[in-house]
Amino acid sequence: TGRAIRASTATVAAYVFLSAAAIIRPASDLFPQYYYTVFALSGLLWLLAFVAFLVVYAPILLAPRVAKSDRA
Repeated sequence: TGRAIRASTATVAAYVFLSAAAIIRPASDLFPQYYYTVFALSGLLWLLAFVAFLVVYAPILLAPRVAKSDRA
């Protein structure tokens, strides 16, 4: 894309959501009484991570490449 490699706040949030989803998912086996709740929470966190990533990177990937003189 020709842009500088920097993680925005939304990108960092996406990484946090995805990491939390991965950490929480095995808890559904540890707490069988909350299986569906933990499983749904993990899915919701994954969904939030995907949406945050999509909001940040879709415009970048759909826009024309940045010229070398315009790079930050």
